[in-house]
Amino acid sequence: MPPPPPPPKEVGQSGKSRPKFWTSFFKIFIVMLIMAIFTCGVHYFMVQTEGAAGSNTDFSKLWKIYDKMKINPIGLSAHERDVLSNIVMSEDIDEGFDDIGGNTELKNNIDRLIIKPTLNPEIYKGRKLLRPPNGVILYGPPGTGKTMMARAVAKRIGGYFINVTSDMVENKFYG
Repeated sequence: MPPPPPPPKEVGQSGKSRPKFWTSFFKIFIVMLIMAIFTCGVHYFMVQTEGAAGSNTDFSKLWKIYDKMKINPIGLSAHERDVLSNIVMSEDIDEGFDDIGGNTELKNNIDRLIIKPTLNPEIYKGRKLLRPPNGVILYGPPGTGKTMMARAVAKRIGGYFINVTSDMVENKFYG
């Protein structure tokens, strides 16, 4: 006849249940630690991809723009930082009106409608019916000099040129 099985051991004050407690505690702790690391990793990558264009921004250029425009960068979103990174200052623009060949009628109209009213605002002071135009729309096929003309105007009046791309406007996160 086989020997009888040993009687079950009672768990009491002797501390025999402690190894089970610490084992299960460490298992739960390890699982929670892995979940926390995974959550932090997902959050990090979501923040990094929030402003995809912002990952390529030149921060020295951004600080120069912040200083010149008196903007506090602390409260800016990633999209606003992306827009500011696409601003070109007038002193950084290489093209001028002399570099644009031909199309003298367009250059004369731009000079009359945009440049002179901007550089001489005293002409319009006190006149209620005479106001400078709000803007000009340049349209045409690619490669006809629209952007070059806009950059030359920004340089002439000492303004800023904002290089807006369709990706910036149609970004799924920003509208």
